[in-house]
Amino acid sequence: MAIYPKAEVKLLSKKYSGFRRMAYYNRMNLHIAVSRAKSLFSFFNRSGRPSSHFYIRKSGVVEQYVDTAFQAEADLEGNDATISVETEGGVFKPNSRKWTAAQMEALAALYAWAHKTHGLPLRLATNSKIGASSKGLSWHRLGIDGNFPSTGMLAGRLQRGGGMHYSTSRGKVCPGDAKILQIPAVLSRAAEIAGGAAVVTSPVKPAPHPKPKLAGGFNMATLPTVLIKRSSNHSERIETIQALMQARGYYRAWKIDGLAGDGTLGEFDKFQRATGSGSGTGGKTPDRSCGPESWKNLLDA
Repeated sequence: MAIYPKAEVKLLSKKYSGFRRMAYYNRMNLHIAVSRAKSLFSFFNRSGRPSSHFYIRKSGVVEQYVDTAFQAEADLEGNDATISVETEGGVFKPNSRKWTAAQMEALAALYAWAHKTHGLPLRLATNSKIGASSKGLSWHRLGIDGNFPSTGMLAGRLQRGGGMHYSTSRGKVCPGDAKILQIPAVLSRAAEIAGGAAVVTSPVKPAPHPKPKLAGGFNMATLPTVLIKRSSNHSERIETIQALMQARGYYRAWKIDGLAGDGTLGEFDKFQRATGSGSGTGGKTPDRSCGPESWKNLLDA
């Protein structure tokens, strides 16, 4: 378990959240809840509500809803590597109102804990692209499309050259301009609380990523050759290939949906080139045929 010691702990039922283990610890994403509620537990603890790990009231009180060993669902394509934090506010003047001093201190203390516990770096994320640039203290707008400023802290996903979607709600200002401009101060205070530590000696690591179960009526002993052709029809076999690619570090910016679209075709090509499981010399030419060599590399990486 990974529970923040300063939090009021109200873990959600695993029927609704907290049943998938974190794959990585790359960032802590800051949100605004658009709520004046003193707790979001009853809101999140039901079907169909994308939960967050934490909620911080204007008073600075922190509630924890999901053990950080497990995923919350507030950051869409980044869920498997993101600690998510909702904050009270955003109902009135969402772009111009700041976090309270108590919220700022609570955010900083929480990030210092995440740094020491999970190894999150003491740096600001600069975009939502997979890789080092999206690691650190982050915020929701980095993964949101919209007509945001072209440069600076207030730019969104499109202005920063793409990356993972943390939400598909175009133009969502979360957590708001004034709050985004406070984030460097949160990081500075977190580093102070953490003692400026640059080396994490004993981070809590996620459990090994489980191998996805095979779907579509076949098993590992009788794997068929699957030709991956562009299609808008759902296929359980394509869904399995997507999940296996994602477990191997491919297809991470795309949704596992069983559809053979651009993401599936492009990432499978990349996978075949990297593993030599295509055709031609050394198997480096993608043939979009998931045969014995591709299955071996998908399952035994």
